[in-house]
Amino acid sequence: MDWKHARKNRIIVLVAGGGLLLCLLLFALLQGSLSGKGIESLQEGKGKPTVAVVLKALDSEHWERIKKGAERAAREYGADLVVMAPDKESNVAMQFAMVQDLLKEDIDALCIAPCDSEGILPLVTRAKLQGIPVFTIDTNAYDERNIQAFIGTDNYKAGILAGERMREVLPEDGKVAVMTGLLTQQTHGERLRGFRKAMEGSGLEMALVLGGKSESDTAYRATKEFLREGESVDGIFVTNALMAIGVLEALKEEGMTGQIRVIGFDDQKAMLLAVGEGHMDSTITQDPYAMGYLAVESSMRHLRGEALQKHIETPAGIVSLDNLEAYRETRKE
Repeated sequence: MDWKHARKNRIIVLVAGGGLLLCLLLFALLQGSLSGKGIESLQEGKGKPTVAVVLKALDSEHWERIKKGAERAAREYGADLVVMAPDKESNVAMQFAMVQDLLKEDIDALCIAPCDSEGILPLVTRAKLQGIPVFTIDTNAYDERNIQAFIGTDNYKAGILAGERMREVLPEDGKVAVMTGLLTQQTHGERLRGFRKAMEGSGLEMALVLGGKSESDTAYRATKEFLREGESVDGIFVTNALMAIGVLEALKEEGMTGQIRVIGFDDQKAMLLAVGEGHMDSTITQDPYAMGYLAVESSMRHLRGEALQKHIETPAGIVSLDNLEAYRETRKE
């Protein structure tokens, strides 16, 4: 277990390793110091409300930046913060068990990036029955009825951005592959749907949709396999940064760097470096720091009785060699 305890605002970070560790141990560390329930805590001064943030992983810059934004909001709004994540985005069972344990504890709000946008729904319902507001962050649930608000990128629009870029850089008769994460996660499903929408009427052929499970190694192996089978494509859209790293490594080993137009997702430093070196055409950008900050801020505002929008959209854009340096100057860490 990796955890940090910041006394000033009680910020706890739990990252699961090979096996699931009981969340009860985490809360035992704080027993007696977390008091009150949501609005009562704020109105009666019984103590700081506790906001739990459960991410899909903490294995990339994207999730680390969400965590940093959440930590800043917790300090500014006076929340006790618990940040948790399974060891990888595909570990649905571990995340589910983490949330189950959290719902047995005295938390006031839950912010979650679900590893399974459908599978998380029973726990969302349970949270509502317990009076715990649920906010989805980065990745939405497939049923929003019991979700207080979604904070993140409009991934359908982001997929359209990627598709429009692919249309610009490929010939009209080009062939395209998509390397996607788990389609049980709303983010990847919406990015693929938006990309397909942008392909309509273009003349481009979507030859392959490959599963990379949001993991570099899996995307690397899938790319090597289809290249060795003789599949020929002119462009690849990759729906997150870790998979893009795997795709780029496979192309490098096959001596095909720069020969296939790769459009990635996220603005991790490795993505921006690949764009600058000409190894990748472009990457879709989003603002994970704002997602983390706004998730905790929205939780606190809701607990204070303030009205919120159902969808709180964070900005997305596209970075290519043309605007790379200007983007780097404004990028939020």
